Amino acid sequence: MVAKVRIGGRRARWGRLLWRLAVLLGAGLAVAHLALTRPPKAHPAAPPRQELVWQVRPLGSLSQPLEGAAAAVMDGRVLLAGGLTAADVSSAELTFFALRPWRSVATYRLPRAVHDAAMAVVGGRAYLLGGGDAVGPVASVWAISPDGIVRGATALPVPLSDLAAVASGGRIYVFGGFTGRSYSRAVWDWRPGGTWRRVGTLPYGLRYSAAAVMDSRVYLFGGLTSAGRTADILSFDPATGRVRRVGALSRPLMYAGAASSNGQLLVVGGKGVHGFRTAIRRFQPTTGKLTMVGRLPLPLGYFAVAGTTLLGGRTDAGPVAQIYQMMPSKQGAAPGKTKAKAGR
Repeated sequence: MVAKVRIGGRRARWGRLLWRLAVLLGAGLAVAHLALTRPPKAHPAAPPRQELVWQVRPLGSLSQPLEGAAAAVMDGRVLLAGGLTAADVSSAELTFFALRPWRSVATYRLPRAVHDAAMAVVGGRAYLLGGGDAVGPVASVWAISPDGIVRGATALPVPLSDLAAVASGGRIYVFGGFTGRSYSRAVWDWRPGGTWRRVGTLPYGLRYSAAAVMDSRVYLFGGLTSAGRTADILSFDPATGRVRRVGALSRPLMYAGAASSNGQLLVVGGKGVHGFRTAIRRFQPTTGKLTMVGRLPLPLGYFAVAGTTLLGGRTDAGPVAQIYQMMPSKQGAAPGKTKAKAGR
């Protein structure tokens, strides 16, 4: 009897041990099943890429509608010179505007009324280059001091209107223009106090092109050739004098504006075959691509550009007096959503 009790006790202990092992094995299998079937842990979505886009706000109006004027930023103020009035008459006004708050602070007179001139700032002075009057293109170059004094500085190598000009490295570069007889292909270089040098040649005669500088290179957007409007984007390297085609606009364009700001090259508005446009596009020199980054409040071109300020200009209905400022702002945008498209 005693032996039977001992044998039964051993069997009971083995039974309990096997039962515990079964429970542990079942629990392990259940945990493994859950681990395999549980959906992966959700991670917070990455924030959308921040694209630098450009908004446009009105600053005010000129005293009258004006197109084909020249402008620049000097000594923290905007200068506006010449232009064509609504009566198709050249203007001799030179106006200084304060930026903050925006207001007209002084008005002077140019020695002669001109339109389709260019302006560039070097060494604390603005230089008004060429332009046209009632007779035709002129060769005059006027130096404008911050106090509004205008003096003759030199003359262009040839009379030019409809030219593009930029300042870079203490020098002024002039591109194309209209001589009165032909479209110029010349690229001219001038340092105030020095003489003009021809430093390059465009692939064709060009007028009404938009120009801006980035990383010591000059970029020309569109314009008018003897064959009509062009969509070409050209670059000029002052170090080598080389001019080459680096991209193309979505369609042939003239009367556009160009600006270099916040590390971006912008081409703004202009007139295509079917009228004026509203698009603000960013050009990427390394890829040759254009991206839509904003729109003007109305189709516009033939305006003066001073930094990111647009003054006057023309719509399909005629010249306007509005003044606009382009301002950068960051906005979430999915990649590829702002590529340039044909159209305005």
